[in-house]
Amino acid sequence: MKEENTSSQNKKKNWFVRHYFISAVLVLVIFGIFSSQSGSKSVPADEKSWVDISCVEFHEIFGIGSKLSDLQKDEKFKDYKDKWVKWEGEVASVGETFGSLQLQVKCLKNTFVSDAIVTFPDSAKEKLLAFKKGDKVKFSGQLASWSSLLATSVQNGEILE
Repeated sequence: MKEENTSSQNKKKNWFVRHYFISAVLVLVIFGIFSSQSGSKSVPADEKSWVDISCVEFHEIFGIGSKLSDLQKDEKFKDYKDKWVKWEGEVASVGETFGSLQLQVKCLKNTFVSDAIVTFPDSAKEKLLAFKKGDKVKFSGQLASWSSLLATSVQNGEILE
């Protein structure tokens, strides 16, 4: 009888530990996404450091199909972090999350949701309102973070004509 109680208690304890761990990880991921996307602002052109890489090329390096390990990707991303890119793709969605204007963009053919989540300053709202799902879009922005499974975070977005 004691053995059954101990086994039952261990199962409950393991269940709680797993769920607390998963919850903590989710909170950290969500906090990381939103903290890296907050604060979109207009940056003067002479203060921008540009990198010449397309969205497709970027995802060949940092995407799920890359042969690089996450550690290698982290090291490689140091060359790109806070650098500005000019990308184009297909609008997956346009919205506002926690007060930040966001454009989700697909640049790869087989993407399920989006390849990039671009945050914009409030001044871009009128331009963003013109977009519908499936529209082609050209934008610039500052690389904030990469993810093999989630979209790349791009901040300080600007719609290009």
